[in-house]
Amino acid sequence: MDVDLESIDITDVSLIVVDAQTAFASETSPLADRGVDMAPMIETVTRLRTLLSSVRDAAVPIAFTRLVRRADGKDAPRTVYDVCPGIYRDGEPICCEGSPETAFLEGIEPLEDEYAVEKQRYDAFVGTDLDRHLRTESVSTVLIAGFATNVCVESTVRSAHERGYDALVIENCCSAFDERAHRSAIDNVESYFGGTLSLEGAIGLLSA
Repeated sequence: MDVDLESIDITDVSLIVVDAQTAFASETSPLADRGVDMAPMIETVTRLRTLLSSVRDAAVPIAFTRLVRRADGKDAPRTVYDVCPGIYRDGEPICCEGSPETAFLEGIEPLEDEYAVEKQRYDAFVGTDLDRHLRTESVSTVLIAGFATNVCVESTVRSAHERGYDALVIENCCSAFDERAHRSAIDNVESYFGGTLSLEGAIGLLSA
């Protein structure tokens, strides 16, 4: 999707890195043991690292989100909901506090002075102070990348849009567990909730 980059004031931009965790982009993820193909997610990690480096070079603020649930699993979907997403019906809850899959991916960890928030739902704004943080930083446009495109990324984009932010998904710095789901989410974002950029487009915006 074509985005008018000249209309964006880089001083009002923040990057949101959604759930760049071992659970969602690593061969050691418990989802891999449940038959989920992790390859599309793992292939995205290198591009996400490049994006992060470019954003830091441009001194643009970054917000990291991380899914962390209670250690006893009582806030996991299969416990909270009677109608439960299929991926959660079998096996132990993922991303429980203290488990290795909650860790940020190597090379995508927040620096000491960068904002990070833990969440329990797909939408990074629900039950967190992310909105307050962005408004404190005078952000009007959010770049969004991370995992998975059709789940936590799309949920966060919708929520950003509803709160009055311009949202741009860096589409090749996101991925889903299959290409159809990724493409469908990107199409939905472009139709209703914001815009998209490639990694190369984002780098161009940051260097303008």
